[in-house]
Amino acid sequence: MEVYRCRWGIEQFFKDCKTGGYNLEDAKVNETRFLALVLLLVIAYSLGTMHGQQIQKLSIETYARRIKQHR
Repeated sequence: MEVYRCRWGIEQFFKDCKTGGYNLEDAKVNETRFLALVLLLVIAYSLGTMHGQQIQKLSIETYARRIKQHR
């Protein structure tokens, strides 16, 4: 079950890269820029995940986030 849980995180990352907002399949860049873009996404995604895990581990229930837009 633990292996599946680890794999699920990878699957979610792939979904984000393909159709979840990043749309890497539609990127019109050369191979070098594509690899740099993927590397940047992996670093940002990893840092965000680690930060979220740290917040959860410390039981912090309120944290800084995007301000809600007013109508």
